[in-house]
Amino acid sequence: RAFKSSIVEMANTEPLTLENLPSEIRDRFTGKNNKFFKITVYPEKNIWEEASFMYSFIDEVSALSENTTGLPFIFVEFMDIMSQEGKKATYLAIIAIFLVLLIDFSSFKYALLSMAPMTLGVVWMIGVMELSGLQFTIMTLLVIPLIISLGIDNGVHILKRWQIENNLENVYRSTGKPIILMWLSFMLGSVSLWYNTLRGLSSMGISLFIGVVTCCLATIFIVPIILGLRYKE
Repeated sequence: RAFKSSIVEMANTEPLTLENLPSEIRDRFTGKNNKFFKITVYPEKNIWEEASFMYSFIDEVSALSENTTGLPFIFVEFMDIMSQEGKKATYLAIIAIFLVLLIDFSSFKYALLSMAPMTLGVVWMIGVMELSGLQFTIMTLLVIPLIISLGIDNGVHILKRWQIENNLENVYRSTGKPIILMWLSFMLGSVSLWYNTLRGLSSMGISLFIGVVTCCLATIFIVPIILGLRYKE
């Protein structure tokens, strides 16, 4: 009889109300006066795998109520701020770098040419990522300053040696090998991030690998062509 009464009690089909819920559950979804309620909205797929889907999801949820919030909202706001302020910081950094190079080389042409590997490397990297359908994330934005510094460093080394040797063969025989070894070490390091289980680090590794390759190609092929034309003149 006790068992039967327990089964009957558990099978009670009375409507579930707030008063029937345990306080530890009820307090998570209601305000103090039970006038405000928390509604959790779940997306139809993984929101973190596609930036466009995240933005569309946030737009749809925001249309339901102006009081919507959550980690995706904070993440998107942070991404927008990083994108806007990051562009300003990058432009200012490039201007500052150019002024330093201008003072060091005492030549507008050399200062501009030393920035060629960096400029072409970043532009090609962005182009390859766009063509490949790779997304730009916070981790990707963090890679760009690193690519800028590496590209500038290579351009300066090549041109400084060029001012001493004034011979392309000697320049790349003495400076080219260390530069290539440096790029190879960065490539291997980026590959280790590429296969990381964390999506953020994985995208960082992919973008870093692409940036390293594009800067390396610009340093090896574009700069010698420009210097070769100048040498012929």
